[in-house]
Amino acid sequence: RLPDLEHELRAAFDLTDVRVASRGVESSVKVEAQVGEQAAQLLLERARDSMTIALSWGRALESMVHAATADREVAVTLVQLVGGLPSATNHVSPAELVRELAVRLGASYRLLHTPAALGSLVAVRGLMSDLLISHALDDARGADMAFVGIGTPDQGSSGALVESLQLSTAEERSFWDAQPVGDIALRYFDGHGSPVRGAVDDRIVAVSLEELRRIPNVVGVAYGTAKTAGV
Repeated sequence: RLPDLEHELRAAFDLTDVRVASRGVESSVKVEAQVGEQAAQLLLERARDSMTIALSWGRALESMVHAATADREVAVTLVQLVGGLPSATNHVSPAELVRELAVRLGASYRLLHTPAALGSLVAVRGLMSDLLISHALDDARGADMAFVGIGTPDQGSSGALVESLQLSTAEERSFWDAQPVGDIALRYFDGHGSPVRGAVDDRIVAVSLEELRRIPNVVGVAYGTAKTAGV
């Protein structure tokens, strides 16, 4: 870890916890594994019995889940912040991450049985009226802690999801004109941290950025220079 840099970041942004993985040039451990290890340690240090902990998705969170090992059962409940991802994104789904982490910690879990993105706002509203879906999202909104990846709108799975929505020319232009720099749980935001509204946001099944802010402790987990603008 890099304690001096951690202290600077904590003071500059009024953060609760900061973990910066140290990557020496001689290290044979991949950077994602180092970041995942730091996130897993933080999770185990902060988890308390009866907590609800919510997860989004992404390779950084996948590394965290793979690094998580506990010498006792952790009596928390794990939930999803966002629905399932289309196969085109080539990522481990939120449901798989929640289930795998629950197995590793001996925790309980509840899944959000819905796709992350639908074809229209009408479809999203119809799905939200289902009690099982609305209750699962309520579980996420009421979480005590959340671990989230930070996506890059024009790269990787975040970019693939935007493409999968088959936006009209006008919708696509409007989305990019808003200058999104990142996403959390497929909720895209600009360089000021403001939500990017419109056709993409209307079709996502996930907690909103406003709801995410109300969770007492939200941990962003990221690595790589492509994540700079979003972070």
